[in-house]
Amino acid sequence: MDKIVDPDTASEILELMKKPAKRSRMSLQDAVKLIVNCNLSIYTYKISRKITLKYGHDLYPTYKEVAKFREESYPKDLVVTETKCVVRLQKLLNNTSGYLCFYIYLFMIKRIQLYY
Repeated sequence: MDKIVDPDTASEILELMKKPAKRSRMSLQDAVKLIVNCNLSIYTYKISRKITLKYGHDLYPTYKEVAKFREESYPKDLVVTETKCVVRLQKLLNNTSGYLCFYIYLFMIKRIQLYY
């Protein structure tokens, strides 16, 4: 049996059906996550974007936008591209010595706890 719908409700439903659905675009951060987690090559990402555009969905940001966002996400002392990674020696030494001091500190605390 068909349900009887109020004419006002029916016209509201028709109006909603005429409006195009809101489409959202993937954030740059989510696009970087997708590339890294799925181990996508640049070519694969661009092809995926091209296919979604062909079907009328602008889901993925351009690779140029993603690459720029990814580059800006790294610390200033760290230069990372598709082919190289450059770290300033002083930054590397500071980081390494910080970790060493931290682990020595933890080791000493554990030794002191053994005596008490």
